[in-house]
Amino acid sequence: MKKLILYFLCAISLVSCGSMGKAGLGVHKAESPAQIYAEDINRTTMRAWASYSGLPQMNLEAYAAAAARAVLAEHTSALVSRTIKESEKGMIVAESELKSVSKETIAGSRVVISDRYVNRDGSETCYLAVEISIDDIIMNIRHSQMIQDAISKATGGHVVDFDDDDFARIMSESFNSIKEESNFLDVSFLP
Repeated sequence: MKKLILYFLCAISLVSCGSMGKAGLGVHKAESPAQIYAEDINRTTMRAWASYSGLPQMNLEAYAAAAARAVLAEHTSALVSRTIKESEKGMIVAESELKSVSKETIAGSRVVISDRYVNRDGSETCYLAVEISIDDIIMNIRHSQMIQDAISKATGGHVVDFDDDDFARIMSESFNSIKEESNFLDVSFLP
């Protein structure tokens, strides 16, 4: 009798797991408005998007915003690294040092669009985009000794003149070239 009950419970759990796998994904939508906004080739700001799924009563926007800001920080770190390399004539930059302060470079980033979708299983998925202007990134670098120290360490002690107009111009040029790279907006590493 115990074996029969055990088999019955196993069968029920297998059926429910199988149906959750099919029902949990909902109807596929090629791109959400947040994705379209973040990936706009004509954008003039650093943008990133992310999604997060959970129960309807959860603050999915907060989780998606944290994930999107992590992507934005990663992209901004790459932008700052490229800008330093170009402004300092090919200087080698230890990007791991820049990643340690990447969150500080995007201070003041804002959520610009957020949308939710109801999945077949009743859960919801939030897609969200965040952005920050190039001028705000430069201002964050100029006003943060922590960021400047990390950049100095990343460049082997070389002092970069962040107040120089050439630095701002080169960052804008770097942004214009980097935003067209196909893998720049890749968020596949997110959970």
